[in-house]
Amino acid sequence: MNYENQPCPVCGKHLHEGDDVVVCPDCGTPEHRACWLEEGHCANAALHEQGYSWSVQSELPAERPAVNDKPSPAEEEYKICIICGSENPSDFEICANCGAPLQNAETKGYAESKAVCPYCGNEVEAGTFTCPNCGAPLIPVGPPVKNPYASMAGFDESERIGEFTIGDFALYVRRSVRKYIPLFKTIEEGRKITFNWGAFFFGPVWYFFRRIYSVGIVFILLTASASLFFTSATEKFYDIAQPYADAIANQTITDEELQEIYTEVYAETKKPMLIGFALLLAINIASAFAADQIYYKRAVKDIGTIKEAFPNADIQKMYISRRGGTSVLSAICGFFTFQIAANLLVYVAQYIGNIG
Repeated sequence: MNYENQPCPVCGKHLHEGDDVVVCPDCGTPEHRACWLEEGHCANAALHEQGYSWSVQSELPAERPAVNDKPSPAEEEYKICIICGSENPSDFEICANCGAPLQNAETKGYAESKAVCPYCGNEVEAGTFTCPNCGAPLIPVGPPVKNPYASMAGFDESERIGEFTIGDFALYVRRSVRKYIPLFKTIEEGRKITFNWGAFFFGPVWYFFRRIYSVGIVFILLTASASLFFTSATEKFYDIAQPYADAIANQTITDEELQEIYTEVYAETKKPMLIGFALLLAINIASAFAADQIYYKRAVKDIGTIKEAFPNADIQKMYISRRGGTSVLSAICGFFTFQIAANLLVYVAQYIGNIG
């Protein structure tokens, strides 16, 4: 669509050929990219719920005079993330959207000739950051750019591990590439035994941190079940010590009575405590030995699914990077999920015990 001389609804200046224009994917309103970034949303966002749809204005209002104008969108410099296509301020070193290291090279006007939007097939002018037809972010076209995760770790991104390249796996892993790429190589070559200390010490939280949620939930249930033995030991301790609570608080209990309490508590809680520790240790060891194998298989599955769904190589990079990586928020959710599961199991066990 031709937006020549149409007014930008934010600054009032007319749009001209060569301007960097953003088109709202909801209502089709065109405006300068700088204006969109300044507002943080479409200028007509308040009208979206009413079904507003922008149309070409035949009677154009006068262009507002320039008063202390900021640099025009065409003059502003951005760093375009080669992984997800997001625009970042020129002083950013890491992409605000996906976390990929940003290239220091000039990224404004990255297409020397017309390109084609990989989402809708629309022909796009050189230097355009967003498709004017569908509003999708455009990935840089032209000379190949090095994969930042693989190159920073010193790997050849074209080298293959099984069906996919190191570049694919580096995009998926993102954090700790230097650790996991050699591990994936050894697993693919037939080495089946590895030990992951993160999965050993943090158990299901590590799986949530790496976005392997289904396996994380399994280990949450196993760990929560093992913790029931510690709950049983705690209840036995309170049952034994409760009759002496006042005497202990008032310090009127004799040394002989204290010794009897200690002996009885030890005898009653030793077995469930030992069973609980043994189960937790076994679960954590199993988690540690299985972690790298599970992570590699999940990476192969996710990368394969994305490559099958999206034939365009740049779109593949974007989705592989977004699907993989790590998530601190997911790890926190995994921790609280474990707490909830443990408390629910205790409640169920107590309820069944009362019925029995």
